[in-house]
Amino acid sequence: MFEAQALLLDDPFLTEEVGRLVQEEGMPLEDAISATTGQMRAAMEALDDPYMRERAADMDALGHALLGALHGDTGGLGDLPPGAIIVAPDLTPAETAGLRSGTVAGFATAYGGPTGHTAILAKALGIPAVVGLGAGALDIADDTEIILDGGSALLIAAPDAETRAAYQARASGERAADEQRRLVFRDQPGRLADGRALGVWANIGSPDEAQAAADNGAEGIGLF
Repeated sequence: MFEAQALLLDDPFLTEEVGRLVQEEGMPLEDAISATTGQMRAAMEALDDPYMRERAADMDALGHALLGALHGDTGGLGDLPPGAIIVAPDLTPAETAGLRSGTVAGFATAYGGPTGHTAILAKALGIPAVVGLGAGALDIADDTEIILDGGSALLIAAPDAETRAAYQARASGERAADEQRRLVFRDQPGRLADGRALGVWANIGSPDEAQAAADNGAEGIGLF
């Protein structure tokens, strides 16, 4: 996904149009970047392919990164308290990757979709996430207690005591069941229903993912 953004950065239209707006129309550089990435996003949103339409979010991430670089912003989310759940319009893939430390409990976004890079990366990193909730999610006040149910694509703000207790019991049971399944299947070789051996390899993009693959019994690396 970062390679895809790098390819967009190399698109001649981006550099040529930004240069034209600055040199010929006297537009400030920040405005020229925003206008050009906005044009590129609109072009992608007009495509018939739903998957490619969701790639339009890459233009937001690219524009955000370029504007941040102009002002020396590294693109991080800043200091977050342990167990925090982020609610935001959207997160860039770079911001999502920065959550891999485990400090954040999860995140929810108003926009985006399940096939977007942010959602894909969150799944790969094991970060609970719900995306595309709509603008109403942004009305949730800071420090509100939240239950994030990634499996049901559900966010519950300010849950009552009964709901909180039910989810705590459910989460505890699911963690125990997941760990039991992992221990049962981790060291077993992959096999098809007819008994033929099938190697179980992992796709990784970082040392953390390589360690997770090893911990869960991967027999090799399929894509790096």
